[in-house]
Amino acid sequence: MKNIIVDAFTIFLLENAEEDKSSTIYEIFASIEKLDIEIKKVSKLLEK
Repeated sequence: MKNIIVDAFTIFLLENAEEDKSSTIYEIFASIEKLDIEIKKVSKLLEK
């Protein structure tokens, strides 16, 4: 399960890096935080 999340996370970061080379570190961290919230939502759904 963790591997799936890590893979999705890696793809997410690569897509963001390709889209906007001028992304600041703060934007990247904001994106990571949003992704973390999504992962928690998915994890809760999978637990049910």
